Amino acid sequence: MKSDKQKKKQGRPSGSGPSPMIIGIAVVVAATLAWFMMNKGKGGPSDPQGDAALEKLTGGTEFENLGRTVAIGPSVSGVTAKGTEVIQVVDVKGLKAALDGVDVDAVIDLLKKETIAHVLVDPSITVRNPMPLNNVRNRLALAHAAGRLNATLMSKKFFLYEIDKPAPSLTMKEKAAVIQMVRHELGVQGVEAPKLSDTLTAENGWKTILTVRKVQGRHLVFFLLDEDSLEDSVKKGASKLSNYWNRKGFEEEFGPLEEALASKLTLEFEIAYDEGTFVGPRDNIFLWRIIEPGIYGVRMKTGDRLRQLPPWYTVTNNLRTIKSILERMCKKMGREDPGCWTEADRSIGRFRTVHWRERSPGKEIEDLYRASPQVPSTEMITKENILKSLVGLNDWLADNQVYPSGRCIYRYFPTKDKENDEYNSVRHTLGPFSMALTQEFAPNPRYKEVADSGMRYIEDRIRWGGAPRKGNGEIDSSIDTWMGKPLPGPDVAIYEVDENEFDSELNVDWASKMGGVSVAILGYTQYKRVGWELSENGEKVLRGLANLLLYMQKEDGSFHHYYVARKNKYYATRNSIYPGEILYATARLFGETRDERFRTAFKQSMKKNLDWFKQEMEQKEPDGTYMEDRRKNLVQFQPWIAMAMEEMHRYDPDPSYVEASNLVSMWVLDTYQFNETNSFYPDYLGGYMKVLDELPAMHAFVYTEGTAASYVLAHRGGASKEVIEKLRKGALLSARFIIQMQTRPGENDYYYPNPEKAKGAVRYCMNHNKQRIDYTYHALSSMYRILHAATPEDYAFIQSIEMPKTW
Repeated sequence: MKSDKQKKKQGRPSGSGPSPMIIGIAVVVAATLAWFMMNKGKGGPSDPQGDAALEKLTGGTEFENLGRTVAIGPSVSGVTAKGTEVIQVVDVKGLKAALDGVDVDAVIDLLKKETIAHVLVDPSITVRNPMPLNNVRNRLALAHAAGRLNATLMSKKFFLYEIDKPAPSLTMKEKAAVIQMVRHELGVQGVEAPKLSDTLTAENGWKTILTVRKVQGRHLVFFLLDEDSLEDSVKKGASKLSNYWNRKGFEEEFGPLEEALASKLTLEFEIAYDEGTFVGPRDNIFLWRIIEPGIYGVRMKTGDRLRQLPPWYTVTNNLRTIKSILERMCKKMGREDPGCWTEADRSIGRFRTVHWRERSPGKEIEDLYRASPQVPSTEMITKENILKSLVGLNDWLADNQVYPSGRCIYRYFPTKDKENDEYNSVRHTLGPFSMALTQEFAPNPRYKEVADSGMRYIEDRIRWGGAPRKGNGEIDSSIDTWMGKPLPGPDVAIYEVDENEFDSELNVDWASKMGGVSVAILGYTQYKRVGWELSENGEKVLRGLANLLLYMQKEDGSFHHYYVARKNKYYATRNSIYPGEILYATARLFGETRDERFRTAFKQSMKKNLDWFKQEMEQKEPDGTYMEDRRKNLVQFQPWIAMAMEEMHRYDPDPSYVEASNLVSMWVLDTYQFNETNSFYPDYLGGYMKVLDELPAMHAFVYTEGTAASYVLAHRGGASKEVIEKLRKGALLSARFIIQMQTRPGENDYYYPNPEKAKGAVRYCMNHNKQRIDYTYHALSSMYRILHAATPEDYAFIQSIEMPKTW
């Protein structure tokens, strides 16, 4: 027979025992899983028969005894079940308006007034793309965090919410006491037992997590605890840590535990709440509604085995997709097959946590949100902070030019402190351009040295005139014309590289890419603009690259994108990035020379490419979205085209350049940016949507260099007030996102083993920490253009925008 204390362990971390509804749900879930076990091989959750069976099984019994329940959406409005009274939204005065608002608590107050404890939601009422507004109705339909409305049971057919207690609330003093208790329990010298508040000693059935991490770097271990009080959790966690330390032999690396805790290890603590179970069927895209990486942790259970990953785990371990999260969970449970998470005998659940850490051993405490100690606010968008960001970005690029040849570290993984042999010639060529951009606002002799080295890298790969290369690097000497033209003469600089030069396991892959040629021209011309003097050879190379661009233009105004032989995989191929890069370089050359050939080439190509963009942007699917290939081509086109228009307008104030710039940048803002009206989480603000199974990512930096250039041009070109304000807001909100994604020393780099190597660069996305040359360049370019555009009034405007609330 269980004691009272043992019975209390059935409770939930919010401090209350299980409701009858929760017990009923557990029975339903167990029945569902049992049914699938009995019918394994007769149809699982990944095939139509299994889907239909699950839909039928979860069609009504879990709705019993819910009392007064609001139904939102057609598929749940007609639910009838014993002990449940379904209330329609229109029957609760003020509820429709509250659901269309952003205040979750206002909805809860209306429900409580009507003695309604549960909400049934039809997920089909809101799609994730096109991007929906952040209101309570959409938040519930997308299974986003919704304050005290806790989604206890979720399937593709319905979400069942109940009004739960608030998230656990501890003062910073109490949080510090929890960490201090752990240290005291483990005998760290000089640590006294803290005075415990009633919150820490109350027996409320807490589910908690204790994490041990190196002072700088990866976590060593985390312990899942389920105890009556936080005091009991600490004691249990300390005991587990002590046993684990001895058993795993950590003493050899770190010394005795109490000594390691004094100087080599930091502690983190979490309290779990907002728990729910996903019944199925299993679907990778749909599960993005259920598991928001970094916000929700994941539980997986099969039989009597239960494993959990805390919310932060996905961020600090680079688990970018839901599939990768669930596959990691399966691996933790001893399964290597990638599809094991789709099996119905595996229950998938989610939970949130209140999370805090000590910044250094035994010292100050800070709260964490999606594994970060701070979500930068709009108030941080000042000229001083943007300039600081620009310098940090550029210094990372300069610091990573570590090879004598002028080659940079192309891609760096800060959580592993590793680079790899991946290489991209176009992106490597961005170095001199970046150095010279930053020199405008933060002069530094070092930047010229790095730019010089980067230009030597380019010049070492220049060939003067002649036939193109095959993919294997062999020059095609069998031809005397190319695309109907005589071969380039000795005044034409052909910049060409082997894209697999630094990976001995890959075959050679030679190409002369017009993206690389264009970026090289931008670097050489910006070098001169900031007052650095090009060498005689540098001037010759610049003229030769300009001649190559003119050579590559077709009769219809467009450009060939690759100067390669017919037996080369790039022959006659195109992409949607190069048109803008080529136009930007062409505009620069006109500015340098006032040679009418470049203005003519620009106008011809501009018309051809804008006609393509206008046609493509109208080709939407019935739901208002784009096919993925079309979306990718459109968004890649935007930034460089916008910068090209801004550049050409400096020398030729044609209003058509302003119109073209506004067209592409207003489109990308309207279609894909997360602003204050559609950001469901505060750290989305200023980012952009890419695809459904990815958090806001580095694409914000790419698009922002375009919108910021359009913002500069809109001011200069006399665009309407409405356009200027939209571009201003779009660019400056993204500056907030860039600062958030930038590695800020001593702040958001605590889980990097070598923070010095990562500082200043931006990471790929909010749950993947990969850094790369082009990500950082695009962020740098964005900040550079914002510094050119923003006025004190603009900064004051953006600082007045409130951050989306954390529910």
